[in-house]
Amino acid sequence: MLKLVQCVKGKDEIELLEFRHYWDEYRRRLEALLHEFGATRIDFSTTLAVEDNLRLMLSRGTREPYDGMVEIYFKNPTALRDALSNDREQRLLAELQTFQKEFIDLRRSTFFFAIDDAVQ
Repeated sequence: MLKLVQCVKGKDEIELLEFRHYWDEYRRRLEALLHEFGATRIDFSTTLAVEDNLRLMLSRGTREPYDGMVEIYFKNPTALRDALSNDREQRLLAELQTFQKEFIDLRRSTFFFAIDDAVQ
């Protein structure tokens, strides 16, 4: 199954609690668009603000974790492409991208497509 993955860093000037408020609104907006773009599922994750994450980062020599992650699943790889050929969906996407700029540091975030190879 095709998925769009968004690994998100909040803007430095936004405190964690404020980021979480934006994140809740972002979730609400994405969920409202779920079927508009041919998506079948959306998973949201937020990073835990716990000591274990700091220890893990330091022990492995990695960068700090993202603040949140979204995985948007598409059953049909052409569903998103077809949806984006519609003027209404293009406008909805533009509105969502404008909202992202309010709280997401896009230069430190990563968006990409992947194939889900889940093992259950």
